Amino acid sequence: MSLSGTGAALVLAPVLGWTPNVTALDFGAVTVGNSSARQTLTLGNSGTALAHLTAITVSGTAPADFALAPGTCAAGGTLAVGSTCTVVLSYTPIAAGARSATLTLASDGSAPPAVSLSGSATAAPAAALSLTPASVSFAAETGTVAASQTLTLQNSGTAVLQVSQVAMASGGFSVAAAPANGCAAAPFNLAPGASCALSLGWTSASNASESGTLVVTSNAPGATTTATLTGAHTTTAATAPTAATGLSNTGGGGCTLSHGDPGQDPVLPLLVALAALVLWRRRSR
Repeated sequence: MSLSGTGAALVLAPVLGWTPNVTALDFGAVTVGNSSARQTLTLGNSGTALAHLTAITVSGTAPADFALAPGTCAAGGTLAVGSTCTVVLSYTPIAAGARSATLTLASDGSAPPAVSLSGSATAAPAAALSLTPASVSFAAETGTVAASQTLTLQNSGTAVLQVSQVAMASGGFSVAAAPANGCAAAPFNLAPGASCALSLGWTSASNASESGTLVVTSNAPGATTTATLTGAHTTTAATAPTAATGLSNTGGGGCTLSHGDPGQDPVLPLLVALAALVLWRRRSR
């Protein structure tokens, strides 16, 4: 008895897959700017031919948050039949909220499933400086000191506020610690929610108005926080002139001085003439 048949050609091809089979990695919750523990994926070649790895990429919504760390799998490298290599990932969020991306590995043969990457991030503690009020106005006569004004510094953030300088950028204004809850001399710190007060002053040196700026330098976002200051020159209302002194009749044939307006008294000249006549007659007798 004779036997016959047709033989099938053996196809050699790499077959890549994650070991164990993985389709998603969750890095958990991390504070913005901090890094989570690294996670490692193992890639295996269960096929019948050498695999050439052509690309390992991270893409998606937040690819910058997920970085490829040194591993044994590399784009441009190879993976022998029955061998494995590793892909290592780190997670460092750059913004708060839910973060996600996708890991993809390509080769000249089959490719392993794409892996979904996810994590969440909470905002890092930060100081925040507020000045109340944001603008202060003064009024004074030339050469006099205006009534002092109080300005409050408050740390409305979640981290310690570090104040390095308090200064006037312009204008003839002055700043000092307020009598109550006064700020310490810079540099000083304010805990979250804490506040202190500054006493502001202004001396009117001329008849012109003046403007200035209070600048507080700290570790709050933006580095400097400002308040606007204005000083206005004022004048005292003119005092009414004192009535002129004049003559008035007091009886008994004489006259005396009293307050009044001689230009508006028609009797006064007559009284003066009559007094002169009486005096002349007495002397002529």
